[in-house]
Amino acid sequence: MKKLILFGIVFWIYSTSNAQIITRSSIGSFGSSANNDGIIIQQSVGQPALVNHVNIEGTGLRQGFQQPISFIEEQNELNVLLYPNPNQGEFSFIVDEATEIILQYQLFDQQGKLIFQGKTDSNLLTPITIQQPTPGMYHLKVSDGTKNSSFKVNVIQ
Repeated sequence: MKKLILFGIVFWIYSTSNAQIITRSSIGSFGSSANNDGIIIQQSVGQPALVNHVNIEGTGLRQGFQQPISFIEEQNELNVLLYPNPNQGEFSFIVDEATEIILQYQLFDQQGKLIFQGKTDSNLLTPITIQQPTPGMYHLKVSDGTKNSSFKVNVIQ
């Protein structure tokens, strides 16, 4: 009986001292960015409220858990039309140009991994299908060599 009680006490101490802690967190798949004189501010849906706030000469900085990745901010120098967005892994884009040009496009996942790339002609509807898509934000870059367009593509289920 003493061994059973001793085993129970040792088991209880061990299980409470090495237990995992479950913390509440969220992963944002929607959000926005702003660029003001080279200062980039980003926010995401699900980001927790104020963690820390610094105000220097009228510019505020709010600390959260979002860790930015290095992608060019959304730009549309080529007049690309992208739809639907959000989507379920299938979308299309077209570049509205007066003259026909060859375009290169690349699709990246959230970690910056190249999913696929290809070439297409302007004024031609280009469908893209992500095989077994994971919900989240993808990044599409379209370029003619001199002009670039980049977009966030939101894949939902």
